Amino acid sequence: MSIFLGYYRTNPTAAQENDARARTHGPGLDPKMRQLVLDLPGKLPKGCRILGSYVPMAEPVFGDASPPSVMIVETGDTADLQFIAQHYASYLMFQFMPAISVGTTRAERDAAIPQPAGGR
Repeated sequence: MSIFLGYYRTNPTAAQENDARARTHGPGLDPKMRQLVLDLPGKLPKGCRILGSYVPMAEPVFGDASPPSVMIVETGDTADLQFIAQHYASYLMFQFMPAISVGTTRAERDAAIPQPAGGR
């Protein structure tokens, strides 16, 4: 199994449609997009897990200068990444990159750093 970071942005056409809908109906998530989000976990290929999906809490910046959102996926088959990208194709554009662990876990630190007698 490998971990992949899926950087994503809203498809420009979907963003324009969402802006138009917000002007006439008020802000809110497109009902079709909402359903895609709800449906994805039950449709994921076996062995594929979404560990998290995050949207930056930053003010929008014009152009590509704004940070992308990120989805963290664990899978042993890169075809699963294409499945996710296709699932959201009309709303989101994905670019997946393999990820490696940076730093250490608490257990690794505890094993590498001798503890004083009597604990911490």
